[in-house]
Amino acid sequence: MEVDKEVKHEELSLEEKIQELMVQNDNHYVTIIDYDIKGDYIFVVFQSLNVRMLSAAILKHTQSGLEWVLGENIQSQTTILADKGSPVVTIIRPEKSMKEIKVFDEPAKQVTYFDEAIEGVSLEVSYWIAFSDKVPNHEGDIEIIKE
Repeated sequence: MEVDKEVKHEELSLEEKIQELMVQNDNHYVTIIDYDIKGDYIFVVFQSLNVRMLSAAILKHTQSGLEWVLGENIQSQTTILADKGSPVVTIIRPEKSMKEIKVFDEPAKQVTYFDEAIEGVSLEVSYWIAFSDKVPNHEGDIEIIKE
């Protein structure tokens, strides 16, 4: 009886590839909250392990695989990230709850995550994310609609 010696390499899922690339680039995280795929780019929002704050990263899918483009902590109410050739991502963390947020008249996506903080108490982490082909830099580019 002949034994098949070929070992099949298991292909990593997209999430596993993202997780691996994050660790390789010293972005240790508690959890990946959300990611969006726009063309060759993947925009990842995650909670950093060392400071337990929101951070964002841009990854690019190339012929050689997934590549790290850039990453940044989300420290202000509005964070805008982009790389040459990538879509522009706008992340808004309003202090109060909002009915809707629009960037260039397009609705942003609201993401809510419940962080199991201390002693079983959950903290709500919420933000709005939008993608565009240009940087919003005028007051009218971002419209915040209160409840």
